[in-house]
Amino acid sequence: MSRYRKNNDDAAIWITFGIIGAFFLAGFSLKTISEANVNKILSEEDDPADSLILALDDWNPILRDYAEDALNEVGDPLLVALAPVCQGEAVEAKAYDPSAAGPHTLVFASGSYTHDWTYEFLEDYGPASRDPADVELVVCVTREIKKYGTCDFESGATRSRIQQKLRIKIYEAATGTLLEEILLEGSEPRQCPPFQLLSNSSTIYGSKITEKEVREILEDYYQ
Repeated sequence: MSRYRKNNDDAAIWITFGIIGAFFLAGFSLKTISEANVNKILSEEDDPADSLILALDDWNPILRDYAEDALNEVGDPLLVALAPVCQGEAVEAKAYDPSAAGPHTLVFASGSYTHDWTYEFLEDYGPASRDPADVELVVCVTREIKKYGTCDFESGATRSRIQQKLRIKIYEAATGTLLEEILLEGSEPRQCPPFQLLSNSSTIYGSKITEKEVREILEDYYQ
């Protein structure tokens, strides 16, 4: 009976390793294929932006990430066209009338570059046409930090203590007028531990600003 149980245990272990190995190979294959697809677009097309934008809707999240990184390099036409608004300059865009019923289309970005939620918010709040002329508001975002000193350990290791912040500026696209400036702050970082814990990070961060916090701000303008 014990030998039978041992054989079953061994089989379960091998099956587990097999499943883990299959997931690893699948992830590696997706990464390789995604990188190759994006490199092909960049090398073969004179204006790769349209193909990269199409890749943002692919089912493969790794391909979407590669496509977004590539768009930050070549320039997403929509973000590039609206980037001057973040400097207070007007662009050809739809007039914003807060007294009119929404939705009021908006784009969320760091100038001509994406933020983590740029394309997710674009799908929910941006114009379906992807035409800058159909955008009413540009939400310009900047990451900021506040340093709370460092933790020094007897081993010689150090860890910085950082609070994360997100500065949001909301502009009328057609006039370049700044409507509101908001600073979101994560929590302060925890205090230094009494000794160096096993960690790959050299930084102790406070809590992050959440997507939900930002959505609440955007919804007020979009509706």
